[in-house]
Amino acid sequence: MFAHLHCHFFGSYSDSLLSPERDVPRLAEMGFRAVAITDHGEIAFAYPFFRACRSAGIRPVIGCEVYFVAAAAEAIARHDDYRNHLVLLAKDNRGFLNLVRLLNAAWIENNFGESRGLVDFALLERFHEGLIALSACFWGSIPQKFLTGGREEMEKEHRRFREIFGDDLHPEVARHGIADEEKANAALLELSRRQGLKPVLTNDCHYFRPEDWAAHDALIKTRFGFPTSFAIDSREYWVKSEEEMRALGLPAACCDNAWAVAEQCSVDLDALPPLEASGDFAPEREAVFAAGLNVIEGRQALADAAGARGEDEEETGRALELIPPGATIEEAVRGSAALRSYFEERPGLKEIARKLEGVPRSSEPDLARAVAAPLAAVRELLPVKRMEGEVMLQYPGAVAESLQVPWLPAARLEERSVAFAARIGSLRLFRLGRECYRSRRYAEAAERFGASAAADPSRLDARYFRGLCLYSLKRYREAIAEFSGLEAGGYNRRRMGRVLALIGWAHRKLGDNAAARAAWERALLSQKNYPPLHYALGTLSFYEGDRCSAANSMRTFLALAPEGRNAERARALLRRIERGSR
Repeated sequence: MFAHLHCHFFGSYSDSLLSPERDVPRLAEMGFRAVAITDHGEIAFAYPFFRACRSAGIRPVIGCEVYFVAAAAEAIARHDDYRNHLVLLAKDNRGFLNLVRLLNAAWIENNFGESRGLVDFALLERFHEGLIALSACFWGSIPQKFLTGGREEMEKEHRRFREIFGDDLHPEVARHGIADEEKANAALLELSRRQGLKPVLTNDCHYFRPEDWAAHDALIKTRFGFPTSFAIDSREYWVKSEEEMRALGLPAACCDNAWAVAEQCSVDLDALPPLEASGDFAPEREAVFAAGLNVIEGRQALADAAGARGEDEEETGRALELIPPGATIEEAVRGSAALRSYFEERPGLKEIARKLEGVPRSSEPDLARAVAAPLAAVRELLPVKRMEGEVMLQYPGAVAESLQVPWLPAARLEERSVAFAARIGSLRLFRLGRECYRSRRYAEAAERFGASAAADPSRLDARYFRGLCLYSLKRYREAIAEFSGLEAGGYNRRRMGRVLALIGWAHRKLGDNAAARAAWERALLSQKNYPPLHYALGTLSFYEGDRCSAANSMRTFLALAPEGRNAERARALLRRIERGSR
């Protein structure tokens, strides 16, 4: 027997096409008798998955692939984006509640730029009871220690985890056709033989069928709201059958061990205690909002699919106008001969867009309602996270309703606290600005973002987007001032590459090439792998006549971003340089 212990469902936002309701019955049809959910960093879809498994007669294994660092406080203090993966599986209800509490501590105390909660050794020591740990994919800290430091470093890291989890720690091996993964496999299997460990075989599942890779590629390429050149290193992330897993060539015992681990897991989410409504609490410190899902609809599905494939923007724009708001791709095609022709001229595009429809892109606080209990009570029973400056449930609204979570109108909380009302008012203004920005109404958006920042000066995202608007409006001096304030204020490190790139481009538009170069070179000190910086420096060096530096910058850019329009321009520039040097 075999069980998949590493599966990403909808809760791995913008990185999975697997639906609990649709795909768990398919797993049962394939003959599986147990399967795990291990979404990235949260457990938002644990209940839909649990119920789908119960309905299909499959044992549900509830887990999470967490983001791990050795010491979270230190990583946050130095703005270190590096992290590893670790898979945690709940053996029983105690383990599930410990998983909830561990994730809550990660998201609240160890929040990294609102992009993830960080789990470290200190949290694992506090909350490991009832949990099984897998070393995760080759990006786990144990295999990475081998790849970067050798056998001794790997064994040292393994000992630290073994001290916490004992026999509930299992090396994880997989085969996706990646060179570093094979090196890690060999090291983990050798470690297992020497120490009598029980390694498990997994497949990192993100979509159901092999042919779904293209839709997953489009989903992940557009996860930031615009097309990128990001490319997954393998096309092996589908739900393989047991026969396919056993045919991968890794020891058969690893398949048997995976089933044995699944048999140890018997979480019953229906037996967990309910959350009781509490009395008054201070909303500015203790409010927990409901979760709203941002689901990809027909028009956005086509925009993402076409953007990821590099389709002509003007032609795609005309096609998007043929899809009424709220309509599905199929509904729009039935009503428009022009849209049918658009898809017929682009084989495969409609299929990709249809697979994106209905996929949750992200979650955000629902500002209309909050849990009628303080954060201190909520975090003991329900998973939360921090987004847009507010604490919210991980469970989507419909899931929380099915659990009879007590609600309170957010307006009532605003009446209790002037400071809380100002903060939420700022967030509402920010969202209005974001809607205007997405509609390219940049002047109106800049006004909304400015009002949001004025209402809550700590909302630096409002200043970031106001800077983007000002840049788009060609108000370059104002954009530089806004972005420079973010640089001085220690803004989100993940966005600082783009901030400094735009400061440089704004200076370039104003004719100050020295200031442009200074901004881009400053950005490279912390964002050396951010492709636009190398592209910008390459164009500037070429303009200034330094062809050697231009060529070096463009080659670095192409190594980081080999696809897309700028890649074509970079290759054209390199050809010009080569012709000129002959």
